[in-house]
Amino acid sequence: MSQGAARQAIWIGGLLVVLALAAQLLLPPAAAAFLTRVLRDEVGAEGQVRVRVESVPAVELLVGQVDRLQVDAQQVRLGELAVETLLLDVRGLQVDLLRTFRGEFAARRPGTARARLVLTEEALNEYLWTHLDTSQLFRIHISPSVVTLEGSLFGEVLPVRVEGELLVADAAHLRFQPRRVSVREAQLPEAILRVVGQELLFPVVVEDLPLPIGLDGLTLADGWLVATGSSEALTEGAPGR
Repeated sequence: MSQGAARQAIWIGGLLVVLALAAQLLLPPAAAAFLTRVLRDEVGAEGQVRVRVESVPAVELLVGQVDRLQVDAQQVRLGELAVETLLLDVRGLQVDLLRTFRGEFAARRPGTARARLVLTEEALNEYLWTHLDTSQLFRIHISPSVVTLEGSLFGEVLPVRVEGELLVADAAHLRFQPRRVSVREAQLPEAILRVVGQELLFPVVVEDLPLPIGLDGLTLADGWLVATGSSEALTEGAPGR
């Protein structure tokens, strides 16, 4: 190889390296900015939406290949239930670019998805009062050790307290499972517990999310809870927990 040809090869090689570095630096944030706009509409977020995209090499993004997609969306409404925070973490995603450029997020291959949904007791009470207890006689209180449904019947004449737990009923529902019902400190029989528990289902419409997941776990805190979900839960079935 002549000296001139060697210099030209070095120059071309250097240019390719610079272009690759530029693509690695510029393409992920550009893709994240675009997906932020699309996903805000898809999840119906009223608050802030942050998206992070990773792919190595980044030029794979040009054909819709995303190694990792992370979404942090605030104030999302899934069906009739308000979600304070939605966190999505997806790996191995193949995006349908044509449909996504039209403003509809779609995946040729959904990859493996994990999700965390933060819900407050206020959101559960809003659903309870809208669909199950329109007179607003009862209120749900969440704590790490117990979930209570407290209220009264006939004004303040009969104070009622129902102690129980929240469980994952299936891939798209949370269920309040009563363990103890008391009226004026008197515990009611097991038959009434079963009647109370039949109606308290809270739908979490995860099918409204841009990627399919099912609920598979629940953690309680003071005044709020974290529901976890995954794409695997749709095939394995979510146990009540």
